[in-house]
Amino acid sequence: MKNKYIDEIFAISIFLILSLIILNSNLFETIYKYSRVYAEYNLDEFIVLFIPFSFVAILYAFKKNIDLKKNTKELSEIHKIDKLTGLENRESFLIDRRIDTSLHVILLNIIDFKTINKTLGFDNADLLLCEISNKLVKTVNQNTNSKLYRLYGDEFAFFYNNDDIDIVCEDIKNDFENTTIYFNKNHFHLGLNIAYSNIEPKFFTATLALQECKKSLDKNIISYDHSKYDSDEKEKTLDMLKVLKNAILKDKIVPVYHAIIDNKTHKISKYETLARIIQINDKLLSPFFFIELSKKFKLYPHITKNIIEKAFNDFEDLNYGFSINFSYIDIHNEEILDFFYKKLEENKETAKKLTIEILETENIGSYSELVIFRNKIREYGCSLAIDDFGSGYSNWVDILNLQPDYIKIDGSLIQNLLTSQGNINLVKTIVTFAKDNNFKTIAEFVSNEELSILVRELGIDYSQGFFFAEPELIEDL
Repeated sequence: MKNKYIDEIFAISIFLILSLIILNSNLFETIYKYSRVYAEYNLDEFIVLFIPFSFVAILYAFKKNIDLKKNTKELSEIHKIDKLTGLENRESFLIDRRIDTSLHVILLNIIDFKTINKTLGFDNADLLLCEISNKLVKTVNQNTNSKLYRLYGDEFAFFYNNDDIDIVCEDIKNDFENTTIYFNKNHFHLGLNIAYSNIEPKFFTATLALQECKKSLDKNIISYDHSKYDSDEKEKTLDMLKVLKNAILKDKIVPVYHAIIDNKTHKISKYETLARIIQINDKLLSPFFFIELSKKFKLYPHITKNIIEKAFNDFEDLNYGFSINFSYIDIHNEEILDFFYKKLEENKETAKKLTIEILETENIGSYSELVIFRNKIREYGCSLAIDDFGSGYSNWVDILNLQPDYIKIDGSLIQNLLTSQGNINLVKTIVTFAKDNNFKTIAEFVSNEELSILVRELGIDYSQGFFFAEPELIEDL
């Protein structure tokens, strides 16, 4: 309390002191004589109080103005600093980019840091990332004397103004990769992707080069090459963006439903909800062509909310269960979550039929967030499924902590079961793991009768694939 009102206490103290000084000085006599001339206006007390009050008010306003400027500067500086590493962040980088006249923008990316995240867990991976950033700061500074920024995740950036960019990038890569980073009793030898550009807009073109670098099997240093991004490809992207925006505007994004079969009863148990765009010729456009684009141009929430709304309406009076796909992006998006939770609250009976399928398990950042989400939806009677299980870096320990109701076995394992004993062995392990923990299993991509029989023999609970049905509009079910 005292610290909070220190300025006010100080101002009142100054006011009282000045008032006492005036009352006990020759100045008061002068004021008194002057006020007698204007006695009819009762200026005696007014003048005695006005002089110290005016002084204190000016002093107080001056102090508050200084404090405001100081706090504004501090907040601005804090906003520009990455809390984890202490480096200046993406915001600071973009501000400096507007005024920086350097020849090149250089982007750095730690190769396959996602695997380290999965292995160490988020907290330890963050600590390791601090060690990595310290090493990168020293390496970049020694080779270029440039300031390093952390953009997000495991990506960093700096500006460089000389023509020897190829040599500098090679030196930075070698210096970094030849250094062992010791952390948590482990030795880490990490790889580095480097991309750079001197073609405006430099940050955007460097980002394109970094995307190419991440996909490359033999190159870890790539410069932006304008010839690789031809006008035809840009035109296709713009055309698809128009299709997507028009579909949102004219309500042409619709759900289709793909049957999931109970392997014991051979009957439909539920339907998976999938997004499509109805084209002018009434053909349905696969999300393969527009989902990633929708994420880049911030249109993805429109699609998710649209599908949630229509699926709830379609299954309100049906006796089947249904599932809706959520990516980790959806769980991070407050707009989508608020809309979804409101829909659950307003449709409690329909919510009991719903299963949420979590997509992109290799990109899940924090299973603790998923546990919170799981607990919330189970309050409404919803179930939880993990999609694509068995692919990539599926973390079985985290799945145990999450306790989903269903595991959807990755389609790449299922479709090769007939020709791969290795796949059969892995699927057997997954099924045993699931049964031991009371998880139901679903096989995706079941495309023929022989495969459907093998899936049942392996003890998988449900099947889904074109052998049984193709995704259909609600009116065609």
